[in-house]
Amino acid sequence: GSGHLADGIKDIAAASFVNIGRYALSLGQNEVADTAFSKALELDPYYRLAKQGLIQARRQTKPALP
Repeated sequence: GSGHLADGIKDIAAASFVNIGRYALSLGQNEVADTAFSKALELDPYYRLAKQGLIQARRQTKPALP
């Protein structure tokens, strides 16, 4: 049925958001990365790479201690 197609599209979209997040991290755009990884997790709450990326983005976004 169409459920499988919708699941496939969601998987591709989630992977695309993770790729965007990784690229944003590489450019130092941590807020963009945070948003992208969050979108991936909205589509797939169990996506390990998205969770790891979100943790990394948020860890790098924290202000440095003096």
